[in-house]
Amino acid sequence: MSAYLRKALAITLLVLLIVTIISILTPCSAETELVPHEDPSRAKEETDVTTLLTFYIYTLSSMTLEDYKTSTETLKPAGLLKTPKELEYIVNRFNKLLSETYENLNDTRYYIDLAKHYILLMEYRRALYSLDNATFHLSKANITLGTLITYKQRLVSAISRYVPEEYAGNFYQLHLTIGLYLTHGLRKLIDKYAEEIRNLRARIPYEKVEIKGVHGTEILLNVKPKTVFVGDYISISAQLLSENNTALPYRAILLSIIFRDRILLRKELKTDEEGVVNYKYRVPYIYDEYLITKGLLIAVHYMPIGDDVGFYRLCYNQTTVRVLYQPTYATVQGPTIVYPGLKSQYTLTINPPPTENSPRNVKIFLDNTPLENITVYSEETIVTLKIPENTSIGTHILKFYVEPLNRLAPATAGLGILVTYVPSKLNVNIPGIVYYPLSSIVIKGRLMYSNGTPIWGETVVIRVNGEKHTLIPDSYGEFSLSLKPKFTLTFNELNVEIIFESEKPWHPLLTRRSKVNIVSLIPLTIALLTLGFYMAISPREITFSTAKLAALFRRRRRIMKKKIPEKPVMTFYPELETEALAKKPTVYEFKVQTEVTKLYIDAVKLLSKKIHPPKPYETMREYCLSIKSKVPREVFEAFEKLTSLAEKSLYFKPYFSSEELILARKCYEKIARW
Repeated sequence: MSAYLRKALAITLLVLLIVTIISILTPCSAETELVPHEDPSRAKEETDVTTLLTFYIYTLSSMTLEDYKTSTETLKPAGLLKTPKELEYIVNRFNKLLSETYENLNDTRYYIDLAKHYILLMEYRRALYSLDNATFHLSKANITLGTLITYKQRLVSAISRYVPEEYAGNFYQLHLTIGLYLTHGLRKLIDKYAEEIRNLRARIPYEKVEIKGVHGTEILLNVKPKTVFVGDYISISAQLLSENNTALPYRAILLSIIFRDRILLRKELKTDEEGVVNYKYRVPYIYDEYLITKGLLIAVHYMPIGDDVGFYRLCYNQTTVRVLYQPTYATVQGPTIVYPGLKSQYTLTINPPPTENSPRNVKIFLDNTPLENITVYSEETIVTLKIPENTSIGTHILKFYVEPLNRLAPATAGLGILVTYVPSKLNVNIPGIVYYPLSSIVIKGRLMYSNGTPIWGETVVIRVNGEKHTLIPDSYGEFSLSLKPKFTLTFNELNVEIIFESEKPWHPLLTRRSKVNIVSLIPLTIALLTLGFYMAISPREITFSTAKLAALFRRRRRIMKKKIPEKPVMTFYPELETEALAKKPTVYEFKVQTEVTKLYIDAVKLLSKKIHPPKPYETMREYCLSIKSKVPREVFEAFEKLTSLAEKSLYFKPYFSSEELILARKCYEKIARW
């Protein structure tokens, strides 16, 4: 190569190296124009079908619970999801039908509640108007529900094309859930409203609705005071006047006092000469926030009777009285881990604080089961409670209910507690080997709490091969048992079980199990005595005895020697041509060694040591059947699967998939563990 060519090549390589280094060190950047969106959640061009259907499920579930406000709020995000043009119409139509259904059902619920209110006030005409409106909106809801079910099928068939295959199962479950909400949940809700409307219509006396009169009437209602405490009296005064402000004496006026949907008082009063009625009513001890915000409803009615029918018109008036009470606040503090049968102390704080003149009664419950009733005279009270002995182990709720007192409202303080056993230890020392007859079986132990405090005076049961021994620990919690082992010629094994089962409920059941091996020294003693005997006699006696035994052996050999008969003359025939039979493969013959065959050969070696080796004429399947009754069932099944894989390797295919290799390894591990 010439000098110029080498110089050009070197310059080219240097330039390429510089360009590469610059490209590595320079950060790469790209400017792309993002599609502007009015909401970040709409930046995704593809429709998330799962999210859309999930919004529908949340909306329908809230609607079946008659929570129409939540259902309407949940439906709004569904309209913000980005949808392709092919789906825009059907999705928007489905959302609109859902919204209309919610509105109709909500209006139905409103007019039903309004009708109940008018029936309580005996405004039957208004109640009828409300029920008519409820029926109208319920009919509209029924019609939109039928259309909604039809559009649901169209919606599912349209958006199913946009569902990836990996989400097909989830999509199927979601659209089935929506179908159940529509066909069962909403249908039952409509039937429930229809039944309520029928029952309310049956409660209206139609003969009183159509009462008409010529002259109008008016009731002036005055209630003092307008704001009272529970237990106080209110004065109710009403005057019945005709249209020209003339008093109507000796007429019947119906007084009603209503709390929520419950009638507290309904009383008929007679007007005096001036058309006036007066009544004093004591506010009941009801501690409800509704009385503070809405109050008691006091209503008076005049219903013409007798000669007044057709001459005077009925009239009605109402007002409300706010009822106040003083709230009570209660808190409780104490241990959250307690033990059955033992006492624990809790601090109960009540505000406003009780006094000697006005104590508060407190009921204590454990999971709604009464425990104790106490009387509290101060703000903070230490309460000592004994957890019942039959209380189950686990979590419970300890509740302190402060009963109301005049204007003071009731209060409840709760505490979650865990009922468990007192942490205890049972330390035992059991010998592993005992030599018979030199030593005894000595079992020692100590019973104590986890903090080291001994448990004494309890009963500890020791079972040695079923033989029961009862011990009582001393003041240090220690106990011991010494037993002489029974006669053992060679070897024996004893099962030792130590049980602590106390009668006290706060002690847990403690059990320890072990095995004691008893080794007999009798064979060793006999061997040592024999050896000592032969070591004690003289060498001459040993030689004489050896020679005598040798002579006896030679004599016995001459007596036992038999004449061996001669072999008969063998006749040889020419060999005939026969068909060569295929030799059955034995358990060790594999032309190709794979991982499966190696595992099979190792398994056969393990079974040969524990049971018996395969015979020369046995096939793999015959050997597998021969050990069926001698091994556990799971070991036989594992070896059977491994044999099947080995046969496949021999006759069909030498290599296997990863699943078959894993199965072979698991089968071999089961055999090896056995």
